[in-house]
Amino acid sequence: MGRHGVSGAGLDRAVYAHGQLSTELPALDSRTFELVCIAIDASVTHMFAPGTRRHIRRALDLGVSADEIVAVLQLTATLGLHTMSMAAPLLQQELRERQATANEPA
Repeated sequence: MGRHGVSGAGLDRAVYAHGQLSTELPALDSRTFELVCIAIDASVTHMFAPGTRRHIRRALDLGVSADEIVAVLQLTATLGLHTMSMAAPLLQQELRERQATANEPA
């Protein structure tokens, strides 16, 4: 059961209804909304291909260029890079500390 008391197809409808509501919010124009949705659905932490495709289609229908969509995908891809830039130094530090401990006299 989902957080809103629905599951399965009911949850799909609730998510879809939430998306419909979001497109009506005045803070973002439709083009920007679709680009943000592409970024969210394509992100390494979500990777929802059907949603990515749906929002790409809608963005193209709204006149968003392929170059603009590629730019969003390139920015979204940096999420994986940031994972490495954060985690790799931590790994290096841990390995140095373990090596230093292993080299200490018993």
